[in-house]
Amino acid sequence: MKRLFIRSTSLLTLALATTFLTGCATSLFHPKPQINTVVLANNSNTTAHEVTILVEAFGGKFYCGTILTGTQCSTRFPAREYEGNPVTVSWVQNGITHETAPFVVPVGESTSEKPMTALLTLMADSSVDARLEVR
Repeated sequence: MKRLFIRSTSLLTLALATTFLTGCATSLFHPKPQINTVVLANNSNTTAHEVTILVEAFGGKFYCGTILTGTQCSTRFPAREYEGNPVTVSWVQNGITHETAPFVVPVGESTSEKPMTALLTLMADSSVDARLEVR
């Protein structure tokens, strides 16, 4: 009888420890961010032409053509895990070709279980502001 009690106590202790550890594991789990939209906004002073986003890691290319000042171009695709691959943005304004060095869109501190949007913004100083956001 004493042996059965010790065995039951051991099993109960094991079950409680497993429950506790599983609870800790799930509360520490942070899903990797997903992305399903790219938006390219033109906050510069002039129209941008031949606007292209290139993701060399997998040969992805997103072409917007012409983006008027104060407008944007976007595309949606099936949600996929955000991998942080470097992107290059190129465009033409006033006959001058601009191209960024490869850069990674930062994830930021707040992620979501919903797929996120990569928002790339052409700025007046010919730079590109980039961030992930939930829309």
